[in-house]
Amino acid sequence: MVRVRRQDLGRKYKDMISGLVGTVTARTDYLFGCVWVLLEVDLQEDQMELKEIWMDTQRLVAVREAKKKGARKTSRGGLVKMPTKRSTPNCRDS
Repeated sequence: MVRVRRQDLGRKYKDMISGLVGTVTARTDYLFGCVWVLLEVDLQEDQMELKEIWMDTQRLVAVREAKKKGARKTSRGGLVKMPTKRSTPNCRDS
């Protein structure tokens, strides 16, 4: 069972039963304790319309997104030291 909080809206989850992967865009708390979320399924190339499914959070597993290659850690503010150009040695033809 995955606990989907309000902070988790916009994150990717996978349905354990059907294998659908998508983004959670809404959450509903029912009176007797059921928590359902709206999963917007990622579109495939052959699909033309967006598919949205309401499902219980007990069916979902969080998907860890791979870091993008070459992604840099962002600064939290303050002064940032800019990289300087390296000087290349002069090549002389002998």
